[in-house]
Amino acid sequence: MTALKKLRTEQGLTLEAVGVAMGVTRQCVQMWEAGRRWPSSADLPKLARVLGCSIDDLFAGEACQEDYNKKESA
Repeated sequence: MTALKKLRTEQGLTLEAVGVAMGVTRQCVQMWEAGRRWPSSADLPKLARVLGCSIDDLFAGEACQEDYNKKESA
């Protein structure tokens, strides 16, 4: 979720603050930002509220799986 860090910093939130609001650790939020893990689909609305954005905003700049598969097979 490459947009997550940008959205978080624009709101002036720390990894810790987002983690507390979401009920997860700072390290978990950091993994979301790095793209090593993803929040559950059930957590996306809450994450969007915490960051003051839409769910679509969380995925800004993310390639969909279909686009990724096309790049891999090329």
